[in-house]
Amino acid sequence: MKQQVKILGATLLEYVPNNGFISKINTNDIERIKELPFVNWVGSFTKDLKVASELTTQLLNRQQKIMINIKVFELTELDAVKRVLNQMKITIHGVMSMSGVILAEADASQIDELATIQGISWIEKYYPIESLDYQMNAEDISSEQPKNPLDDLTGFESGTKILNVESAYTKGLTGRSQIV
Repeated sequence: MKQQVKILGATLLEYVPNNGFISKINTNDIERIKELPFVNWVGSFTKDLKVASELTTQLLNRQQKIMINIKVFELTELDAVKRVLNQMKITIHGVMSMSGVILAEADASQIDELATIQGISWIEKYYPIESLDYQMNAEDISSEQPKNPLDDLTGFESGTKILNVESAYTKGLTGRSQIV
């Protein structure tokens, strides 16, 4: 199916679950692609589809600075998108060139304009990585030996007492190499 779409002139950029693709298609090829029996929809990838919903609440305070991840479609577009960000006076804090993600700081009021930039596929809020290291204090350490949870088993938990399985064990029936 992908091959058929490519033959008709589409360039598949990104997979969209389930069974969808963001594609570059010449206007001359759109009608032929729409006629394929497995194609359900062809439409424009508008700016509304590029911005994570979590940012829409952030846009209420238009003056707020926010940290964002900006994903580009193709790695070849990374430099061009960085140039546009610099022109918009958006601070670039880092670039993950292997994955095509730019970490940037922008005014919330700039998000709509960012979403119109050709080459950008997704904009989301950046969440910093938080270390889950826990530093233990002396009062966190117990001198008691941990109790073995198997010590309190009676045999009734698994049904071995009820089924009188002990008698089978004493006759040498353990279940090893035996088919029941």
